[in-house]
Amino acid sequence: MLLIDESADEKAGEQSAGAGRQHNGRLGKIELSQVGVFLSLATPTLSTWLDGELFIPVAWFRPERAKQRAKAEIPPERTFQTKPELAWLMIQRAVANGLAFEAVGMDTLYGHSQKLRADLGQAGIEYYADIPTDT
Repeated sequence: MLLIDESADEKAGEQSAGAGRQHNGRLGKIELSQVGVFLSLATPTLSTWLDGELFIPVAWFRPERAKQRAKAEIPPERTFQTKPELAWLMIQRAVANGLAFEAVGMDTLYGHSQKLRADLGQAGIEYYADIPTDT
């Protein structure tokens, strides 16, 4: 099974690529943090991290932050992508690389994304997602 989740590190300033005031699950609150979205593989005998993408908040893509993006070595072709969009990219890479898995599991943040669920469904990928009752 593939598992999608994120992890955050608290930061002291906004110089680190993607750092900004955002939800930090480790702290349980909105804090100046850097967040990564990760894809793991879990089998009955193995659990391993497969892929990861840095989440870069939309504020980093404002024109006035172009120098900061360049200094942080964020590729100029990179555009804003939501966490579910980053998750879908990693799932697509796993499929393209021929990784065998039976389903994808995700928490509410990703289960809330109608687009991610639709993409998984269209690709014929079984998934298990926490979906908020108001979705």
